[in-house]
Amino acid sequence: MFILLNDSSTRNNEGGEKVYAVKVFHGYIDGCGRRTRKKEEALLFRDVNQAEQFAEKIGGRVKELVIVVEKSEKTGALM
Repeated sequence: MFILLNDSSTRNNEGGEKVYAVKVFHGYIDGCGRRTRKKEEALLFRDVNQAEQFAEKIGGRVKELVIVVEKSEKTGALM
């Protein structure tokens, strides 16, 4: 399955799910608490309030992302 994370500012988000990540120093916080530049490895929150509380504790900011799952045009299966 291929999961694409788009910024919420990209307005072609039909069918996507909003999630929130914490940004610090040109990157994101991953599940281990380290900074990464890859959106795909970012620690994601479904609740904006939880993301804001975490960001406040570590001095980051909240970035809204949209999860988009793409389907194969040939088979119709999720990629």
